[in-house]
Amino acid sequence: MPPNSQCQSLAAILPSKVAFPDSQAYETSVSSYWARPEQELSPACIVVATEAEDVSIALSIIVPGACKFAVRSGGHGSAPAVANIEDGVTLDLSGIAFTTPNEDGSQVAIGPGQEWSNVYGILAPFGVSVPGTRAGGVGVAGSTLGGGLGFVAPSAGFAADNVASFQVVLANASIVTASPHENADLFKALKGGGSNLGIVTKFVFDTVPLGQVWGGDSVYPSSSLKGAVKAFSDFVGSPHYDDKAQTLMTFFFMPEFGPQIVNQQIYAAPVPDPAAFAGFGAIAGQLFNDTAITTVHALSVGAQARSPDGLQQLNFALTLRNKAEAIEDIWPIFENTFPTISSVQGISWALTLVSIPQTLGEKSAARGGNILGLDIPPEGLVLALLSGTFERAADYPAMSHVAKDLLAALIAKAKHHGAYHPFIDLNHAGPTQHVFHGYGHDNHKFLKATAKAYDPAGVFQKLMPGGFKL
Repeated sequence: MPPNSQCQSLAAILPSKVAFPDSQAYETSVSSYWARPEQELSPACIVVATEAEDVSIALSIIVPGACKFAVRSGGHGSAPAVANIEDGVTLDLSGIAFTTPNEDGSQVAIGPGQEWSNVYGILAPFGVSVPGTRAGGVGVAGSTLGGGLGFVAPSAGFAADNVASFQVVLANASIVTASPHENADLFKALKGGGSNLGIVTKFVFDTVPLGQVWGGDSVYPSSSLKGAVKAFSDFVGSPHYDDKAQTLMTFFFMPEFGPQIVNQQIYAAPVPDPAAFAGFGAIAGQLFNDTAITTVHALSVGAQARSPDGLQQLNFALTLRNKAEAIEDIWPIFENTFPTISSVQGISWALTLVSIPQTLGEKSAARGGNILGLDIPPEGLVLALLSGTFERAADYPAMSHVAKDLLAALIAKAKHHGAYHPFIDLNHAGPTQHVFHGYGHDNHKFLKATAKAYDPAGVFQKLMPGGFKL
């Protein structure tokens, strides 16, 4: 059945919740995506859902008619058509955005369309938090279903590790709960399995104690590379790792600033200049430092401000074993792209290295674990995430080619050093990366079997083009 027929059927049952082109509700939804390519897609109609029943009704109409659809929660994905669709039906869950702590703040129910900065702000008076993502404008659903790596991951694990239960709308339009005691296989699969199993309409998280933190950025010239890499690698692999500490080291380039190295450090307590970061004091040539006592809410708002809506976005993800020589060799490969990209309008080119210490895996397992298959060795891992931002759609093909070549060169160099690791972070992966192969054979097989059990017709594989497929 053509999407227009589906849209008319949806409007007949959900008259106040179906938006058509040229309406204000339609324009508001489409214009609110983070990445410009998502804003440029035009679905036949948009279901503006406010509760799980809306999603159930929508699927009960869309699926029998074999209409293609997209699901949008926070709308912060970078891959084109990951959360929007041309001509089909988009289910917009941004209106399901509640954050409801229980009486003592030990658990919190959160809607899929809620953004992490709002979660942090609402939970702060309770002295607790959820280990969500760093950028405050990211939606809860997509990031959690992809794992979710945030400010306090070394002490609290991934966001997915802290989920107590999911409310899920399945392909057959039924609404079920997935928890360790109910649909346990679905519960496990959702903790990193992305959008392949159903549409989550409520997350219940166990919270972690958290008040003020210490954190911020310090900036160095590229000439400080050797010292910066040594400090970072020693920090990640420390046998006495302080699990309150987290560091991200970003190799950064904008033509107006030139190449720079930016360290973002977070300590999950209000302790100025924690001893865990002492090794970074030896890095020469510091240009800027704004570290201070602050909150995860403030840090997340700042991170989002540096990544505004409405631009072209490119991402990829790569994982390396923590070897200083392999990390140091990333820089010249990254630097080799500068002449090609310097003339691209509005270019911001960043490769962020995220510390993945062994303690993160231990905390993850203690909270029940996930389906990511991330086995962290004693020396730790490093997650390398490309973020390329620019203004013009005309530059997208050429920039995609640069990113593809950069990733291939980084993988080759990592393998040369014996540092390559197959894990690919779903939340930052490029559109052509095979995310689930990196979860390991057994986990990939389990995900396929669970998807088959809960979606035997393959609705989320065939009718929903967006997202990484099994």
